[in-house]
Amino acid sequence: MNLVRAFCVLLALMNLYGHVKAQTQPPLPAPGLYVTSNYGLMAKIPKGLTYCPLPEGWEGSDHGTVLFIEPPSGCIPSNAYASSSRPTTNFAPAIYLYYEHNSAEVNRSEYARENCDKPRLRIPPGLMLLGRPAVGCRHDERDRVDIALAALYWSGGEGVIVTLSTTRKRLSRDLPLLAKVASAISECKPDWDKSKRVVRACPDAPWW
Repeated sequence: MNLVRAFCVLLALMNLYGHVKAQTQPPLPAPGLYVTSNYGLMAKIPKGLTYCPLPEGWEGSDHGTVLFIEPPSGCIPSNAYASSSRPTTNFAPAIYLYYEHNSAEVNRSEYARENCDKPRLRIPPGLMLLGRPAVGCRHDERDRVDIALAALYWSGGEGVIVTLSTTRKRLSRDLPLLAKVASAISECKPDWDKSKRVVRACPDAPWW
């Protein structure tokens, strides 16, 4: 009976793998500009990065995207509510762009700590985010390295987190790209914002 049960489980897993493989899509080249009018942010994207598009008919909330430094072998259609979830068939080094409302109303340092896994290590010096020296943390686990940079903007009402997820072997190669992406993120003013903030208007480009 145990052998029969084990065979059934194996068959189910094979069917599931075959279904997932059939549903996967290749990543696409990332456009040169990312804009979210919902959160008043824009980012210039370096060439050579890729992303997993949201599936057709997706319904969810604008919270960010993932920029793959090395393209994954396949993108799995995401049923997640947040657009920042872009599942793949394998790990691929990437830069995660995430933004949200600062509903807890914490300050800049607290916001960074809240979005860092423990144990927290210092981030490399010289990184910039939203025109200021970045705050954040580094987290190492086995061969994986995550460096998260966090910032508040719009009088502290909104928050953005930029995270590099890579390997120890690739870190020195991927760190300059994190610096380039993070330093190219800036605020912009959506059409619906009627405040007197002196910020450039959000370009007419979609979030993806």
